[in-house]
Amino acid sequence: MESIPGWQVIFLGGIATWIVFSSILNVTQKLRSLTQPWVSHYVMSGTSIVLKIQKYEHRYLDAFFSRLSCVVSVPFYTAFLPLLFWSGHCKLARQMTLLMAFCDYMGNCIKDVVSAPRP
Repeated sequence: MESIPGWQVIFLGGIATWIVFSSILNVTQKLRSLTQPWVSHYVMSGTSIVLKIQKYEHRYLDAFFSRLSCVVSVPFYTAFLPLLFWSGHCKLARQMTLLMAFCDYMGNCIKDVVSAPRP
């Protein structure tokens, strides 16, 4: 059995410490009160640009973006990551799994902290 590297223990300990202290000190509410007014203004000022872009309709663009949305979806990665393990690329598969988990976690944290309105 392999031993766990020291940097991983320190990193996980740092994450656990951050979670405890941020819960005690209400970091989420403080960050939200600082960022939400700016983000809300930015979203509302950019709504007209988004509406102009959405007016462009072309069947090739629709098909392209429809297929592109399938490549970045959860079902794609649910099918793709096991293929990496089964093909013998275990280290790459572990790294991609950790990257996906980290990006998903950070994205949800940012969405929770900012709580931006939809245009």
